[in-house]
Amino acid sequence: MKRIGMMRHRLTLEAPVRTPDGAGGATLAWSPVASLWAEIEPAGHQERFRNEKTGAMVSHRISMRFRTDMVPGMRLVKGSRVFEVVSLLDPEERGRQLLCFATEQLTP
Repeated sequence: MKRIGMMRHRLTLEAPVRTPDGAGGATLAWSPVASLWAEIEPAGHQERFRNEKTGAMVSHRISMRFRTDMVPGMRLVKGSRVFEVVSLLDPEERGRQLLCFATEQLTP
C-alpha cells in the first residue's frame, strides 16, 4: 500500500461522452467524474514519427485509492497534461489501492 503522502498530485477523472452529430457520426467530449489524489510515476518512453511530425508517448503508473467507477478508456487530467487510461489493477486484491497504467501523448 502506498503511503498517503506520496499521493500528492490532484487529478480530474474524466469519462468520454459521445453525442450524435446528425450525419451518422458522433462528437467526442469529456465529462468530469471526480477529483482525486494520486502518485504519478513515469514507466517508459517511446518516440514516434507520424504524418511527417515527431511525437512521443510516455507511459505512467498512477497509484490512487481504490475506485469501482473507473474503466479503461477514461482519462486523468492534471493541468494541461492528459493521461489516457489503458488498464487497471488492484495489486493486493483487497479493494484498497488502484494501479492505473496510462499513456501521455506529448507533442513538440
